[in-house]
Amino acid sequence: MIVIIAKTTLKEGKKQDFIDASRDLAEKTRREEGCVSYEVYEDLSGRGGMIIFEKWRDQACLDAHLATAHYLAWKEAAGSFRHEGPELIHYRQVW
Repeated sequence: MIVIIAKTTLKEGKKQDFIDASRDLAEKTRREEGCVSYEVYEDLSGRGGMIIFEKWRDQACLDAHLATAHYLAWKEAAGSFRHEGPELIHYRQVW
């Protein structure tokens, strides 16, 4: 199992744009082979922080996701929403 935490800080006024684009991405991603979980979370501090929390069956499934048209389109659009990031943290389940 592979877990990814993608952390970003949004530009002021871009939260809803990010949420809308990420909702579409998540809906399509959740249908991909090997996607166990794909969720978007907002930082409750009010400073514009967001994370995408992903779980993948294995690295091959994650690699396939990173090549999909919907991910690549989101990645291009997300640059206009971000103030900082993304900071990507990768984990592998050990037991």
